Amino acid sequence: MARAALRFARARHAGQYREIDHAPFIDHAIEVGWLLRRDGQPDEVIAAGLLHDVLEKTATTAAELQSRFGAQIARLVESVSDDPSIIDRTSRKRELRDRVARADARTRAGFAADKIANVRELALLPASQLDEPKHRAKLAHYRASRKMLHRVASQLALLDQLDVELERLVAASRGHRQASWGEPRASTSNFPRPSGGGQMAVQEKFLATVDRLAPPGSAYLEQARAVMSDEGSADRFKVEQLIVILQAPRA
Repeated sequence: MARAALRFARARHAGQYREIDHAPFIDHAIEVGWLLRRDGQPDEVIAAGLLHDVLEKTATTAAELQSRFGAQIARLVESVSDDPSIIDRTSRKRELRDRVARADARTRAGFAADKIANVRELALLPASQLDEPKHRAKLAHYRASRKMLHRVASQLALLDQLDVELERLVAASRGHRQASWGEPRASTSNFPRPSGGGQMAVQEKFLATVDRLAPPGSAYLEQARAVMSDEGSADRFKVEQLIVILQAPRA
């Protein structure tokens, strides 16, 4: 079922691109599905994760989802989708959080996986852009989502990862503000910095994995190289995202 969901999502999101890094939008759905798979979720939850944006971002209807994938998967996708009848964004996101708070554990897992992927995407921005109003609004929603999940599902395994990603992003934003105000800036690196040859060996391991998985002529290897800093350290989660995307079945 998950493979069928991936094929369907890939076709429906064709020609769509993520706002921040302009990667194919399907990359986001793949990452959500992978997070759910790693969490040990059943096939129908992984399928719903792969499909979670088709109601909001494409012309797909809930009836079509139910016809193709069954009532259970259609319900899971609907349960993590915005209500389009609510025009105000803040109110719409609040209603979604309230709905997820009342939902079952599988819905909350899908919601948490989506927020992890969203936070990671937002972290691709330069820290100086995190204070822009639209990005601050997104961050506020993600933090409110984490707070809600801690209140209703504190044992949710994916919540630990959401905590890590959000704290990393908040630290980057705070560090930028401190630097702007001339205050000492704490390190926000999310990647261990082994010295000398050990550091280079880690870089080469990531690059070799991307090189092995990337289709001939693709830009993925160059993308991986692009997230290596001038100091030679790798931003691990960005390279991991590429590897996850490349490992997803294409058929």
